[in-house]
Amino acid sequence: MSAILDTHDQCSGQSAKTGWAQFWVDRHFHDLEYMHSMDRQHCFGPHTHDTFVLGSVERGGLTYHSRGCQASLASGQVLAINPGDLHDCRPAEGGASYRMLYPSDHMMEEVAGTLGIRGGRPPRFVTSTLDDPELAVRVCRLHRLSQAGVGRLTSEGEMLDMLRLLFSRHGDAIIVEDRVTGDHRLVRHACAYLEEHLDRDVSLSELSEQLAVNQFRLIREFRKVAGLTPHAYLTNRRLGHAKKALAQGRGLAQTAVDFGFWDQSHFHRWFKRAFGITPKAYQDAYRT
Repeated sequence: MSAILDTHDQCSGQSAKTGWAQFWVDRHFHDLEYMHSMDRQHCFGPHTHDTFVLGSVERGGLTYHSRGCQASLASGQVLAINPGDLHDCRPAEGGASYRMLYPSDHMMEEVAGTLGIRGGRPPRFVTSTLDDPELAVRVCRLHRLSQAGVGRLTSEGEMLDMLRLLFSRHGDAIIVEDRVTGDHRLVRHACAYLEEHLDRDVSLSELSEQLAVNQFRLIREFRKVAGLTPHAYLTNRRLGHAKKALAQGRGLAQTAVDFGFWDQSHFHRWFKRAFGITPKAYQDAYRT
């Protein structure tokens, strides 16, 4: 669920400038909150969060105070604020566009366990501004995927990848990873389960529970054996079955529903990306 807020934001000493913010909650990640703010000049006074704050700037920049120091955030950097840390925030002149997410301690503890962090506790961050362009891209990509409402297999995989990068490079935790062995039997069973549930929004946690394996290890073994993620495999299998259905004359909308795409538009985008033509053009070729 999301809400669009049309705002006329104004900081002291600045002229008003129209901007907007979108806020939504992902129920699959313990009510993880997201905010996407576009060209806003809204200033946040000193405050704290019960959650972590992670974010990245897409355009412009932010200035903030945290832990008694003034700092700034620009493109290619990531904001990482611990629960309870007092901070404020104001945009650079001309406004700023940025993406924020607010993971709870409970969610981060679960991820810490999945990633094999020693002690099973989420890390704390000594520095709030992290110079890490790769991580900034990952934060924004995860944010956009959530905004688009992608399937759980995608969002959970992206979340684990992003947080692993964050924890391993910038947190005070130690990750103890299982050795990747190239477990063909495990991957074969995973593929069989996904094949049986092409029409469902299978989650990474569901898949790992069925196979009695850690989620992050499952992703790593899958990549090593199959060369792609479980979500990419599932999408390719859906598209393969969809092609056969279209060739047999099944309707476009029904094909999209039967093979787990959100709607016909979503099916159209993935089909064209994979095969270079639209589903209709493919089906028309079989009708001539």
